[in-house]
Amino acid sequence: MRNTAWPYRSFARGGLAISFWPLTIVALILTVPASLYGVRLLQTHGAANHEPGIAAFETRQGVDLTASERAWLNAHPNIRLATVPDWEPISMRDGAGGLSGIAGDYKNLIERDLQITFSLTPEVPWGQALNKARRRNVDVLILLGKTAAREAYLEFTDILIDLPYVVIASADEKSIRSVSDLAGRRVSVRANFVSHEWLASEHPAIVLFPSNSTSEALQDVTRGKVDAFVGTLPDALHSISHEPSNLKIAASADFTNELRIGVRGDWPELVPILNKAIARITHNEHRRIWNRWVPLQNRGMDMRIVYGMAAGFTLVITSMLVYRNRELRRAYAAVDRKVAERTKELEEMEADLEVNLARLEAANKALEGFSYSVSHDLRVPLRAIGGFINILEADYGDRLDGEGKRLLNVVIKSAGKMETLIDNLLDFSRVRRNEMSLTWINMGDIAKSVFEEMTAGDERKPPEFIVNPMPQAMADLALMRQVFANLIGNAIKFTAGVEQPRIEIGGGEVDNETNYYVKDNGAGFEMQYAHKLFGVFQRLHTESEFQGTGIGLAIVQRIIEYHGGRVWAEGDVGRGATFYFTLPKASLTGGVSAPSQLTEEKCHVA
Repeated sequence: MRNTAWPYRSFARGGLAISFWPLTIVALILTVPASLYGVRLLQTHGAANHEPGIAAFETRQGVDLTASERAWLNAHPNIRLATVPDWEPISMRDGAGGLSGIAGDYKNLIERDLQITFSLTPEVPWGQALNKARRRNVDVLILLGKTAAREAYLEFTDILIDLPYVVIASADEKSIRSVSDLAGRRVSVRANFVSHEWLASEHPAIVLFPSNSTSEALQDVTRGKVDAFVGTLPDALHSISHEPSNLKIAASADFTNELRIGVRGDWPELVPILNKAIARITHNEHRRIWNRWVPLQNRGMDMRIVYGMAAGFTLVITSMLVYRNRELRRAYAAVDRKVAERTKELEEMEADLEVNLARLEAANKALEGFSYSVSHDLRVPLRAIGGFINILEADYGDRLDGEGKRLLNVVIKSAGKMETLIDNLLDFSRVRRNEMSLTWINMGDIAKSVFEEMTAGDERKPPEFIVNPMPQAMADLALMRQVFANLIGNAIKFTAGVEQPRIEIGGGEVDNETNYYVKDNGAGFEMQYAHKLFGVFQRLHTESEFQGTGIGLAIVQRIIEYHGGRVWAEGDVGRGATFYFTLPKASLTGGVSAPSQLTEEKCHVA
């Protein structure tokens, strides 16, 4: 909905008249004098009124929809369409009950391009049609304006057509030159139309008489029941040209309604699909639809309006050009000031960001150094404890009773666990303390080597180990070995209770990343706790179920992020888990080409 001076607005989206001032000047030059302009305008459109129907429009392939958009249409084969009733020539029903008029032609174009068929609902008063849309008893409404109230229950497409509104009055009416002249008068308007809402809001002094059809409203004007009717130019011209009357178009209403397609609020997926079809409608198709249904003839037109418009265009345009030029200079100056202010703000923000990054880097280094120092210093007393425990067990073990020996074993195991925890903390703190040494790595060979080392000497039958083809990587060899050691070690641990344990690794390339995964059929986990997996000391299982320190996955994440990649996991309780990580392809190569053989053959290790 737009309140604007009508003669300078285009009648239809894509252009019967263009709202650019330079083109309007050219039109004036070509059509002066003013009296000839008015006659030529009317004759041109009147002659084009016998345009062919939809069958004569351009033939072309359907809209290029995505797979998900086509799937959505296939899942919704019955799209119920409601229309504005008794709105000739914009929206009307033919003798067979089909949709005709401007709305019918646009409906046919959209159906053709999307390869769908709307289900036309029975015609009801417009207020009832809107209520049905509110209750979702209809799915789509064609050619209606967007308002705040309607947006509460409808989604809207892009603009399909702009319709200017005019004031229709008796042929002998002399005092109505604009919509402001209607103040205090009785004016008919289509009930529940956007124009009804606009007039009630912007021109409260007008006494409104809502009507259910344009013909009824115009009859009220003819009989003197009301002083004027405010409606769209097409339905006004159609009614005046098809019914004997003493009516004329007295003035522009200075209001243009932007008509769209309304879609039920819970079907937002349909809006971009319809927008693709609307974008495919060509200039010629818009023009043919307009010329087919809108009869611009001189009968019923107050020629003083045409002459006045044409004669006044030159003066108005000249003054507007001067005014617009001055306004543009002011606008450019304001933009320059804003750009300078924004540039200064961005420079200050950039300086603050650099300071904060430096502080953060210093804090991270201090924290890593602290973790390393603490972990390193803890090992000295822990080794002393271990030594004394060994002496105690060797020299006094035979003097301890059963409970004493049990407690001694608890101390030994706890010391061992503490040593493992300290080693893991040291590994965690070392990740970023040393520079990476990047080289091309055969990821499959590393994974197989790690698996064989971890299962060597184990009395239990090792899990089935499957290595699928995967790309090689530009990475730090020692750190990648640590990643696979932690992920494969977890997979071995959590498949211990499975009758036929299975571990699978593989990878592939997606966009600018190389993806890898380690998958098992073990205990799994609940996805709602997936965000806790990579935190330090975070565990999703008890110590009695599966031993561990809760640092291994945090180390994996730290290593992968140090390489510029990402890590995440998916799982299901009792069905296993899959851990994914990525490495960038381009940013780490430094211009070095990858080896010609980037994948390994699929193999099994049992």
